[in-house]
Amino acid sequence: MKYIRNILFCLIAFPFLAWADVTPPNAKSTDSQIVEAAPDRLFIGADLYYQNMEYDFEPHNREFKNAFYGLDVGYEYRKPDSIYGRFELNTSWKNSKSGWRNLDSDTFNFGAEGRVGYNFSEKGLDLIPYFGFGYYQLNTPNASKISWQYPLLGFWINYAFTNYVELGLNIKMMFTINAKLHPNDLYNKGSFNLQNHFQYAIELPTTFYLDDEKKWDLRITPYFTQKNLSGVVEHGYHNPNSQNPIPYTVSLPDLDIYQVGGRIEVGYHF
Repeated sequence: MKYIRNILFCLIAFPFLAWADVTPPNAKSTDSQIVEAAPDRLFIGADLYYQNMEYDFEPHNREFKNAFYGLDVGYEYRKPDSIYGRFELNTSWKNSKSGWRNLDSDTFNFGAEGRVGYNFSEKGLDLIPYFGFGYYQLNTPNASKISWQYPLLGFWINYAFTNYVELGLNIKMMFTINAKLHPNDLYNKGSFNLQNHFQYAIELPTTFYLDDEKKWDLRITPYFTQKNLSGVVEHGYHNPNSQNPIPYTVSLPDLDIYQVGGRIEVGYHF
């Protein structure tokens, strides 16, 4: 956890240092300086994060620690005192090195999320409450797949310090539904149900506009996400349609996932 805290500190400090570097010492923010960008924004970006996945499976607890590389694409609509919306797709991957023998494999994560809210705007300050829905799929190092959907509630605070720099705080709360573990041909069963859990994410988006017309921007977003899922004990039968089905019991472990990292997006406004 000390290593995670150090990474998170560096990612949080970077936008403040970058803002101090690009803002002239005598610059002052006045209403006349702030020019609104066009509300429609298309973006594409790179994602880099450190993931710590812990299986709480007594007495053989295991951790999988890896750095992931990813890609984000999407569309965002933000206009003062108007409807807010965002839709994004993201994917990430890494060759996983586990503590278990013969379980190293390519790990692939995928997510999709949509948000709808309202932008309450006043003198360069945007207050955006929103709700939405998302899907997440995680392929574990043992070639199993875990997937879930989640409704979400969030609040994004964004302030324009100058005509070229905006700093924000985004807090997102999620609750998993329909969480499932899809084993790799385990017991000839398609999937196991997992208990649903509360999850959350904290983001610090900093936006730098690259031209006077605000057609292009660069957004740097450090973030921390916690995803928890509880395992269950399931009973079933091998080959249940045969004349001699064999009973089995499967205990699925609790799963804790921590992700800390950052996204760099390039956006185009129109």
